[in-house]
Amino acid sequence: MSPPPRPNILIIMADQLAASYMSVYGHRRSTTPNLDRLASRGVRFGNAYTACPLCGPSRAALWTGRYPHQTGVMTNQRGEQGPRVPERMATLGQLAVDAGYRPVHFGKGGAAGGLRGFECVRTEPRRIDPLPGISFNADTFKDLGATDGICDYLRRRPDQPFLAVADLNNPHNICGWVGDHADDDSEHPDNLPAARPELPANFQVDDMATRPLPVQYLCCIHRRQKQAARWSPRMFQGYLAAYEAYTQLMDQCAGRILQSLDESGEAENTIVIFHSDHGDAVATRRMVTKHCCFYEPVVNVPLIVAGPGVAVSPDSPRGELVSLLDIVPTVCDLIGADAPDDLPGLSLRPMLEGRSASREHDCIVSQWHTEYGHTIEPGRMIRTPRYKYTIYREGPGEELYELERDPLEMRNLVHDPAMREVLEEHRHRFEAYLDEEADPFRSMDARHDHRWRSHEPGFKDHTGPCSWDEPIPAS
Repeated sequence: MSPPPRPNILIIMADQLAASYMSVYGHRRSTTPNLDRLASRGVRFGNAYTACPLCGPSRAALWTGRYPHQTGVMTNQRGEQGPRVPERMATLGQLAVDAGYRPVHFGKGGAAGGLRGFECVRTEPRRIDPLPGISFNADTFKDLGATDGICDYLRRRPDQPFLAVADLNNPHNICGWVGDHADDDSEHPDNLPAARPELPANFQVDDMATRPLPVQYLCCIHRRQKQAARWSPRMFQGYLAAYEAYTQLMDQCAGRILQSLDESGEAENTIVIFHSDHGDAVATRRMVTKHCCFYEPVVNVPLIVAGPGVAVSPDSPRGELVSLLDIVPTVCDLIGADAPDDLPGLSLRPMLEGRSASREHDCIVSQWHTEYGHTIEPGRMIRTPRYKYTIYREGPGEELYELERDPLEMRNLVHDPAMREVLEEHRHRFEAYLDEEADPFRSMDARHDHRWRSHEPGFKDHTGPCSWDEPIPAS
């Protein structure tokens, strides 16, 4: 009897999708019907986290299975400028080639060398007309072209085990939408989508002064937050309606890809993995897009797996702590590739097959350094089963949230005497992580101009330019 064929792997990746904005993760409006169906025949994880809430560092970490401080990619790139994943560092594409697979990639790159080993297929963008209140840019146009490309690839039925990636931009198009509405302080704007989604319960917070300084002054260091600083609540409703629209476009692309997989005849032998590179603030605390914070909508990402050998558990998400750094060891385990022994991530294969895992994460770490280098604000998050602890080099920079009782992260417990023991436990766990992973956080310095800390805490008090409006300081 011949051995069963090795599974194909199809990865569908979104950009800037918060797990909470998928229907299957509890969003009240239908945004992702195609991905909901994928989840209904597989496994979804409820506590999956990005290694960094920024595209470039997250993607370099994803494809290598290593933290940003290990890849050296701790900021977004300007073209080909900036640090690259070291040649000596193995990538998932290279590991798959060594295992006899053909890795092929369609869509967004931005991984600073993390896609070595993949055949990166260039596709032509396809334009579509704007919708009422919804503008489109290259993010959406490129998604349509990349979707056309991978659908054609799948329908041609590759003749060897494949690892195919559909790397979609949306809902990242929301960043351009913010720019289109920069500094609009109208109480009754007439250029917004007709839909009026409900604002989140933590849209307003009354303890901004207890938050870390990089968060208090996010409008001074992040151009999108500065552009939204004086928005009315109605503008934020428009933001959420646009975000839903871009999410629906991404889901439509995913649906086309999954349909093409079915038409290829390879669906029964293909494991599908869906995830995002990071999330979006989705108007929590009057915040837009993503930057140096570690609040749940920004760092908690969807992770869905379905296919042969995957135990179906559609009723509720699994609760284990997992990281996007687990993708490399998991895929290697599924395809029989030799993953490096020193990866910080773990294979999720036992969980996917409904077995007990011999090892699980006792905490998950996410990192922040800078977006493009205009300012430097090193930060770290430690997520344990019950709590979240964050720390920044610029002080006072600690946060502690009991997520079981406070899932909206409304009350920072750092100064609560009753939580002193829990706080110390998380400080010690953080120090242990620094030593385990040789993270140089202790020696990093925050860097910013005094002007970016000059107004009262809170975004509506922002005045003048932000750091983005000036040249990047010399190193």
